Amino acid sequence: MNRTTMMLSLLVWIGAVAGLGVTAPAQAAPIAVQVGGGAVVHGSYNHFFVPPAIEGVLSSSAGLTARIREIGVALPALEPTIENQFELGGSAPVGPVRLAITGYYRATDNPVHTTVWPDSRIYSYASFDRARAYGLETKAELPLLARFGITGYANYALGRVNFYNPVTGGFVTEAEHLTETSRFLAPMDQTHTLTTGATYRNRRTGLWMGTAMEYGSGTPMGHGGAGHVHAEGEADHVDAESAAGTAARVPGHFTANLSFGFDLFRRGRQRSRLSFQLDIENIADNVYLIAQEGEFSPAQYSIPRLISVTAKVRF
Repeated sequence: MNRTTMMLSLLVWIGAVAGLGVTAPAQAAPIAVQVGGGAVVHGSYNHFFVPPAIEGVLSSSAGLTARIREIGVALPALEPTIENQFELGGSAPVGPVRLAITGYYRATDNPVHTTVWPDSRIYSYASFDRARAYGLETKAELPLLARFGITGYANYALGRVNFYNPVTGGFVTEAEHLTETSRFLAPMDQTHTLTTGATYRNRRTGLWMGTAMEYGSGTPMGHGGAGHVHAEGEADHVDAESAAGTAARVPGHFTANLSFGFDLFRRGRQRSRLSFQLDIENIADNVYLIAQEGEFSPAQYSIPRLISVTAKVRF
């Protein structure tokens, strides 16, 4: 007989943000149901707030936008981000593989994002009217091959994050964000992300090797394209677009890493007292662009090929 087990918990707490005069409830209601055969169905609802980053309070909430000619008024101080998050998914063994899938949707009020001061690397924050995020995450693992010294995984994420104008507080340098009611892709929105890895460990000799690979489809350039929608009568401005009319993105990337190691002074199933590890990251030396320089982020690049050696001593 398959045993069905249900776990339900409800957590409610009250949090106060010192100095901001804000008191907001945060609630979590996760549910997991074991339906037999090792399969589990789970869901959750979360309602919570995130206070503004403390390092941005002075520059973001001091009304510095009054000094910008195109804006000329002091914006209100940042307020906590309020979010409702829903998740639904499940996992089950399929042969030697355990598969899991989870879908999510997040509705956010007062989402906060970094802004970059022109010609500098000074960061402040701006809060927007709202944000909406949704996506799907899948995972595959190989737990049954651990007896042979093999472990592996593959993760795939499909996601989309949209921010909605106008800016409601903080610091921003583009005046149109104060009057538009447009929607645009979040600066670090990456539609497709795939990570995989595998490790083989020889228990008799203590030698092991592993590899990890990553693919990313690229982040938006600017905040235009098909996801940049303006209300009727609003003035438009030019942002990067692809030939298909969608928001242009930085090129996708693929990287691979290798690791080798061996463990010494092992006693039975206990961890070794001394181990050495060689890591080669970004084997092909593919230095790719992570984010295009813009109002919300400086230009960001990946690391080049990196070779490191590590020794660990355990007592």
